[in-house]
Amino acid sequence: MKNVKKTIIFSLIFLAATVTFFFFWGRMDQPKKTNITSTQLENENKIIARINGHVIYEKQLTPVLKMESKKFKKFSSNNLSKETILNIRKRALDKIISTELLYQEGMKLRNEDIEKKIDRQIDAMNKKNTRELKKINKERIREIAKRNVYIDEYLSRNDLINPKVSEKKIRALYESGKKKYIAPEKVKVKHVLIKIDKNDKPEEIKKARKKIEEARNAILSGKSFGEIVNKYSQCDSVKGEGDLGFIKRGFMPSEFDEVAFSIKPGELSEIIRTNFGFHVLKVLNKEPARQIPYDQLKKFFSKYLQKKESKIQINEHIKTLRQKADIEILL
Repeated sequence: MKNVKKTIIFSLIFLAATVTFFFFWGRMDQPKKTNITSTQLENENKIIARINGHVIYEKQLTPVLKMESKKFKKFSSNNLSKETILNIRKRALDKIISTELLYQEGMKLRNEDIEKKIDRQIDAMNKKNTRELKKINKERIREIAKRNVYIDEYLSRNDLINPKVSEKKIRALYESGKKKYIAPEKVKVKHVLIKIDKNDKPEEIKKARKKIEEARNAILSGKSFGEIVNKYSQCDSVKGEGDLGFIKRGFMPSEFDEVAFSIKPGELSEIIRTNFGFHVLKVLNKEPARQIPYDQLKKFFSKYLQKKESKIQINEHIKTLRQKADIEILL
């Protein structure tokens, strides 16, 4: 499952929602510079592209360029060549052009209740970008939201956001990786914990050991596990009478796992020492490793394929828009 999730491709739907944000932020919310030179001002106001008559300035490219450069530097040196920087600039401008074309097309549509949609968009933006939005005034935030609404509306009306995916394709994707879709073995346990710290002195460790022995002996003598948990345990699981629920290997320390996955349900363990302290555990139930059925993964795979198909379709759609558009690049 992890491998599948990692393969989900970045979609231009996300581009439409996020690049617009940085695009306008870069244009309208550059910090005020007290000692800006005439050369710097000239560079910022340099026209780098025209899209159907709409002008794009150098300062609009800067925020997108920073994002692209950060992604590149994760996999390369911080010392980028002139050629690499130029390629990054071209990619950043290409994203701005794609977004602008979608926005221009969206503006041609009749869009009812536009103000309400913009309000909802602002609410969504506030939930995701609270810190960033504090740097921008309300009028500018509304303009950003407006662009997002028109772009989303255009993508939706052209069936580019959630294209239909056939059952056959979904099933084929599941079958192609069926061996990987295994739910690991799990065990449901409850425990008593007496904590120890790595800096504890030997006598403190002895006291902790004595307490866990008392707790275990009390359970063996017939006391209920819950009662002993409440009396002795120093774990947050006290609220649930020591119940940790179903755990997979690796959730707890290896010493704990070794015992938990080896004893039978209903059996009380010997005393176990981990980096947390001393434990006594009882296994309540076990679930063996199993194949995850298709029905449980169908929705996930459907969304994955929708995103993948959406990216392809949006890219093709933008190619068509670019062919029809009057684009002048001045990098």
